[in-house]
Amino acid sequence: MKNLLFSLLFIGSCTFVKSQELSNEIKSFENTVKDEVKAEENKGVQALLTQAISSIKSSSFVKGKSSADVITKLNSAKTPADYGNVLSSLAESINPALFASGWSKLKTGFNDKAGKIKSLSDVAGLASQLFTNLKTTALTSNTNKTDLVNTLSLIK
Repeated sequence: MKNLLFSLLFIGSCTFVKSQELSNEIKSFENTVKDEVKAEENKGVQALLTQAISSIKSSSFVKGKSSADVITKLNSAKTPADYGNVLSSLAESINPALFASGWSKLKTGFNDKAGKIKSLSDVAGLASQLFTNLKTTALTSNTNKTDLVNTLSLIK
C-alpha cells in the first residue's frame, strides 16, 4: 500500500512539474507572438509615417531641418509615445506659414496631445490632424492630401 501511495504521489508530482513546464512554454510562446505582432505593427506605422513625411517638400522645412532628420527620429520609435514625439518634432520642423490659419491656436493642444499619446489610434488622430492643417502647397505635387490623411487614419 505504501508503495502504491508513493507511486501515485511520484506520478502526480511529475505530472504537475510537466504541466508547469508546459504552462511556462505556452506563456513564453504567447509573449514571443505578442512581440512579433508589435514589431510588425511598428513596421507598418513607420512605413505610413515615412511616406507622409516624405510627401512634404524639402522647401517646407524651416532652415536647418529636413525630412531626413524627422525620419531618423522615426526609425528609432517603438511606442505610441515615441511616435507622438516624432509628430511633435515634425510640426516644429515645418515652416509655420505652411499651416492653415488657426494652426497657431491648435499647436499648443497638438503638442500637449503628442506628449500624452497612449495608443496607435492616438497616433493616427494626431498625424491626421497635422496633415489636415498643412497647406497643400507644403506637399509634393504628386501628393493627394485627402488620400494621405485617409491613409494616416488607418493606423491602428
